[in-house]
Amino acid sequence: MNKKTASLLLTLLAAVLLALPGRAWAADTTLTAQVPASHTLTLALDAGVRVTVNGVSYKNGDRITVPRHQSPTLTLRLPAGAVLEKADYNGRDVTRALQEGPYRLPSMESDGLLTVTLRPGTSQPATGDTGATLYVLCVSLAAGALLTLGRSRKKHS
Repeated sequence: MNKKTASLLLTLLAAVLLALPGRAWAADTTLTAQVPASHTLTLALDAGVRVTVNGVSYKNGDRITVPRHQSPTLTLRLPAGAVLEKADYNGRDVTRALQEGPYRLPSMESDGLLTVTLRPGTSQPATGDTGATLYVLCVSLAAGALLTLGRSRKKHS
């Protein structure tokens, strides 16, 4: 075989190889992917805020395991006197949805983060003191003062 014939055969072989579809070269390649069966919803909540999912109450820092493609329904519970400033789910403002009642998350296809912030200065003290103690104290002092005044008038009569 001469050089000219060999060159022609190599050119013809290159043309045939280039004409083959790409999938013919990848026929023996196997791609695998691991898809998780569940995802994690992490809660970043201001003090006293609770989130209920399927009757279970969660607090700040809790992580909720949600099956893939499920849409859990969240109910927000704020401390007495607190006002919701902002609620955010994965960068999306969901404040209004949570204010209106139970909120159904979109289908879980990845891990999520729910952040809830209260308006500053709107929640009651963490001790649970709602002012009732102060009210009872004032009423007791007033009653004591009235009794003292009543006794002193009787002595002067």
